[in-house]
Amino acid sequence: MACGRLCKVILTTGLLMVLTSVGSGSAYGASEDTVEPGKSAHQQEIKQIVESCTSSEHFRDGVIRLKTITSEDDLPLLHDVLINHPNFRARRAMTWVLAHICAEASVDTLLETLINDDYWKVRRNAAFALGEIGSSRAVKKLIWAMRRDKDRSVRWWSAEALNKIGTPVALRAIKMAHATEKASLARDHMKYLVVNPAYRNHRRVVIQPGQIAEGYCKGTRYVVYVPSNYNPSKTYPLMVAVHGTYSWAVGYIKICQADADRFDIVLLAPHFEFGRFPGFGGLNIDKNSKVRADLRLLEMIDELSHAMKVRTDRIRLFGHSEGGQFVHRFVLAHPDRIERAAACAAAWYVKPDPSQAFPTGIGVSPYAPDLGMLDFGKLVQSHLALVVGSQDSAGHLDHAEQFFTEVKKYATDHNLPCHVRFFPSIGGHDGNVEYQVAREFLFADDLSRFNDCTDGPRTIEGRYLFALSSQATAKASSKWGASYAADRVSDCDFSTRWNSAWGDVNGAWVELCWNKPVQFNRVTIDEFGKQRIQAWRLEIGNKSLKEVARGEGVGLRHKVVLPEIVTTRRLRLTIEKASNTPTICELMPHMPFWEK
Repeated sequence: MACGRLCKVILTTGLLMVLTSVGSGSAYGASEDTVEPGKSAHQQEIKQIVESCTSSEHFRDGVIRLKTITSEDDLPLLHDVLINHPNFRARRAMTWVLAHICAEASVDTLLETLINDDYWKVRRNAAFALGEIGSSRAVKKLIWAMRRDKDRSVRWWSAEALNKIGTPVALRAIKMAHATEKASLARDHMKYLVVNPAYRNHRRVVIQPGQIAEGYCKGTRYVVYVPSNYNPSKTYPLMVAVHGTYSWAVGYIKICQADADRFDIVLLAPHFEFGRFPGFGGLNIDKNSKVRADLRLLEMIDELSHAMKVRTDRIRLFGHSEGGQFVHRFVLAHPDRIERAAACAAAWYVKPDPSQAFPTGIGVSPYAPDLGMLDFGKLVQSHLALVVGSQDSAGHLDHAEQFFTEVKKYATDHNLPCHVRFFPSIGGHDGNVEYQVAREFLFADDLSRFNDCTDGPRTIEGRYLFALSSQATAKASSKWGASYAADRVSDCDFSTRWNSAWGDVNGAWVELCWNKPVQFNRVTIDEFGKQRIQAWRLEIGNKSLKEVARGEGVGLRHKVVLPEIVTTRRLRLTIEKASNTPTICELMPHMPFWEK
């Protein structure tokens, strides 16, 4: 395959440079005088958008635009790009577009891509497109890919495509592949296809207090957790947890499970499998979507209400990554069903633009006409928390900043109260960590204490994470050298670090000191590289020190929540046991500003 791709790269590069067709009739490389009259401008636009898709920054917008302007008339050009373009993002974009067009004429080209493309994401997406088209002609090669492709995600996406096609041969092949699949993640995906053949399983959940129970709503799996002290005569509030792309519903139940018992709340987590919900972040509103994600969730909630007494009129909603995309769009589409919601680490936000159809803008979608023109003001006035990690990717931070700015501007321009708030999370793209921040909002007794949470993510670190450490003087038991001195733990720079001297391992310490007492109830310890620290303790005080926390292991952005707010002029981290000389990038005491 590598040799074949190299030949294609050389050939296509030449075609792109001269933009001529050399005997092959290549639509992608055709010169303007060989293009059908009246279509040259249109094909040139397609080519330009294809090239924009080679950039990760413009990929999503390019795919959305191509879906809008292409049709079956453009298949020769689109097929040529898929087979011959040297850039994997351009080829991958074509698989999304062909899945959208959903034409039988694309089957042979997609099968060639599934078997021969040298990039796994392109092969994986080709499998998805074949499942969307649903042709039985694809079954034989999809079975081959499910059994033999070297990438596990290609194997399970091929299985999902076969499950959508749903022929007896396809369903039997999934069972056989599940029995022999060695990769646990692919095997788990296939397991749920085996028990949900052709996505036709329908089984109401059976309540099991203190345990995670499973149900199927019209072929879509969901899991439910009911508090261990469940009382059948009581009506319970409901919180829905929505997973990210390729994640598991059970994992998100486990993140929230302790709070379900603590606050006496029922949890429901839908499993929007990619085979049928490839765009659930946009509520799966698309030309070829057989079912909308928002409506399926409402059906699950209604089904749960027949199994137990649960409040269904207003819910709490939490979602991470693509789940965060789902959450804020669900709030916009169904504001009257929301009590509180938290959208964490979303990458794609709706725009308050009526000229663009929902889920991109707020205009009427031909695929969800019942929603009509959406009222962005309803979202602005909803109790919605936006949570983004301070160390998440630049794209996530930029998009969150832009969306939050648009929300506040819309509120000002339309003289509306704004109840959307931004909350900081320490670290990167981590649903567990971000839930710990979101839960502060989701379960608070008084939401008025969050009225000052109006800063976007770019301003958080300076005002929140480093506010106290940057004011401190640092000292330590020893240092490796001048470049690894104690003050590196308070220099607001994750790329520098304190390192104790050779031999100063167990018992080594680093300390922050302030001229006047400070208050905090959390401490984030950022350890460099591989975990060396095996046991540690935190101490505070003025002249003498007392222990306030201890633990095992540290690692990246390890957050310690203290039992109460402390007032102190000293904070010392002592390493009780380590495998080598300890090394710390930042020691950051802090307190959420809504608790001050």
